Amino acid sequence: MTRCGYCSHENEADARFCENCGAQLALPIPPLPIPPRTLGEEMGEAGRKMGETFGQMGKTWGEEMGRTGHRLEDRWDRTLGFTAPLVSGFIGVVVLLFAIITMGIIANLSEHEIFWNDLVMFVERNLWLFVGLIFLNSFSNYFHRRYRKTWRWVIPVPIAVGSLGWFWIFAQVLEIAQADLGHPRLGDLANIIELMLPVIFVLVLVIGYLMVFWITIGERGDELPRYGRYGRIR
Repeated sequence: MTRCGYCSHENEADARFCENCGAQLALPIPPLPIPPRTLGEEMGEAGRKMGETFGQMGKTWGEEMGRTGHRLEDRWDRTLGFTAPLVSGFIGVVVLLFAIITMGIIANLSEHEIFWNDLVMFVERNLWLFVGLIFLNSFSNYFHRRYRKTWRWVIPVPIAVGSLGWFWIFAQVLEIAQADLGHPRLGDLANIIELMLPVIFVLVLVIGYLMVFWITIGERGDELPRYGRYGRIR
């Protein structure tokens, strides 16, 4: 229906003049045509939808893998008990020995034979350090899983010690590479890392305890009672 602007009489939708007063009725304004989307816009829209789909799939897959990993760790700990970190450590040592054998094979095939041989000799000379770091990580993870609230106040220390050991190993590898491959900048980087080892230890320790404090404060905040308009909620 079309309403007359003079007498407010309702007329037929296709009427050009008012049936009551004869005034000319305003013609309806046709809707503006929607311009067709370009190929680039359509491809962008399709890409956005595909990205959202794959992002959701990746998030779901990651959450499921995380839950599966926690279930496997829990079953591993319950099955092996206190021997779980020992078994994990021995598996890590086996992987380390396999890596030494692999580096020896690479040394025979590579043009940088001296570098790989020196690298193997370094690992063999410091085998006790590698084994200690492997078992330190294994036992730290085990206690963190089994005694999470208690062990959280201890775990920054083994993490800092482990970081100190691995950074020192990295510096030694750089020095070997500098000596055998002739890259002086690698030696400078190794010296910087060795000088920064105490700073790295303290920094990792401080960051670890700051995270522990943050998590503890958040948990205590969740445990505090909350009050609404009519009294305590929980």
